[in-house]
This record gives sequence, structure tokens and C-alpha cells, in this order.
Amino acid sequence: EQRRQESELRRLAEELEERVTELGRERDFTRTLVRSVPSFLALVDADGCLLGLNDSLERATGYSSDEAQGRPFWEALMPEQEWEAARLIHRAIGAGEEPAGRELRLVTSDGRELVVEWTGTPVVDQHALTRTILCGVDVTERVRQQQELRRSRARIVEAADAERRRLERNLHDGAQQQLVAVSHALRMARPLLDGDPGRAAGLLDTAVETLHAAHGELRELARGLHPALLTE
Repeated sequence: EQRRQESELRRLAEELEERVTELGRERDFTRTLVRSVPSFLALVDADGCLLGLNDSLERATGYSSDEAQGRPFWEALMPEQEWEAARLIHRAIGAGEEPAGRELRLVTSDGRELVVEWTGTPVVDQHALTRTILCGVDVTERVRQQQELRRSRARIVEAADAERRRLERNLHDGAQQQLVAVSHALRMARPLLDGDPGRAAGLLDTAVETLHAAHGELRELARGLHPALLTE
């Protein structure tokens, strides 16, 4: 009976050792996976203090886990203007109100700023303590392209406004003034048709020449503009 019990104990010990080894492999695999994923990962406690960073976040910021550990993640990684927003996000995650991705700036050790979209997931560790895994995606380039697109659109709008103002000036200073001169010449020629036809003919000739000049100017303005009605 004693030998049987010893054999059973040895079997249980071997099974336990095998299970411990298996758990160790799973732990190492999970740790390696977490540290090597390209997304930024940070583990924080219930107060928002950092417990660790993965390799991607360490490389991007230039901070090691040891340097950042124990500090609130907003103070360790973000400019002061973002602290309140980061605290609110952490509070919402802790209350079970997981927010949608929120873009917050991140400051690296050499002073550069990155724009990172953060999400968070509450977890319970092996000691039954509630932690939060923060996951961030670097969207700096996307934000830069969006800003450049907005600036490009603004430049297009400004260029269109400037071109409209140029056309208005050209119409006012050129064809419009010439048409006013034509109208004036016609009004002057009308009463002279009977009493002084020669002078009236001169005025009419001037009006015709001015009208031709106005037509040419309008044609120049319309060149390159597609609507047929505007060209006419």
C-alpha cells in the first residue's frame, strides 16, 4: 500500500511538473507575442500607473518599461494638454464603458510627437487584481495626410476665390467700362441723327469700335472656360 501510494504521488508530481512546464511555455509565448506585436501595448493598474510596455511602444517612445513603470501613463507618455482626456478614458474603461478609439498625442524621449489612437480592455491578472491593457495604433501619418488634404482643399478654394475676383476686376475694368462707353456714345448720337448726321455717324463708329473691343475682351476672358453659354 505504501509503495502504491508512493507510485501515485510520483505520477501526480510528474503530471504537476508537466502542467507547470506547459503553463510556463504558454506564459512565455504570450509574453513574446505581446512584446513583439506592432501595435503599442501598455499594462496599467487600477490607478492608471504603468506596469509595463511592449517592445513596439518602447521603440517608438524611447522609454523602457523600467523608466516608465509606476507613473501614470498619461504623465509618462503624453503632453500635459492630453492628461485630462487620458484620465477620462481610463476611468471609462474601469467603469466598463469601453470608449471607441480616441486619438491622443504621445511624446517621445527626443521630444517628437506622435498621434496614437488608443483603446483599452480591462483584465484580471493572476492575483485577481484588475488591470487595463491599453492598445494604441500610430496614426501620425494618416493624420498628417488628412491635414495636408484639408490644406490642399483650402488652397483650391482660395485659388478659385482669387480667380473669381480676378474675373470680376477684369470685367469691371475692361468689358464693362467699354460697354458703358458704347451706351454713352449711342445716347449722344441719338439726338444728333437729324441735326448733325456727320457727328452722329462718328459717334456710332466709335461705339462700334468700342463694342468690338469689348467683344474681344470677353472672348479672352471666356477662353478656357467650358460652358458654351458663358462663351456666347
